[in-house]
Amino acid sequence: MAKILVFDSDPKFGGFLKEVLAKQGHEPILATDGYGILGLAEKHQPQLVILDYKLPDVDGFEILQRLRKSHICGGAPVLFASAMSKYEIELMVMNDPKVGYVEKPVDPVKLAQAISELLD
Repeated sequence: MAKILVFDSDPKFGGFLKEVLAKQGHEPILATDGYGILGLAEKHQPQLVILDYKLPDVDGFEILQRLRKSHICGGAPVLFASAMSKYEIELMVMNDPKVGYVEKPVDPVKLAQAISELLD
């Protein structure tokens, strides 16, 4: 399965995602802050990044922009797990085909489907 980098400002939710992803056969890696995520992405070279859109120290769009500028991990798809509406996120990323969305609270089945769509 896939190596997936996860960042959410809520440690409980990050732990939940890590557990769900591991049960689905993925290799989850947790980032603990928005500013350190790029370094972890370059170190681990994940096939997918899951993050929230609204974060206290940096927003998900800014993280997405930083990831896209990386020559090492810039092509990795990003899946937003957010309570923010899908429509608002789509407006921000202009329908980027390498960006997906799952609504919080996250349904593990919908999460698996979204991951599959982005990795295929």
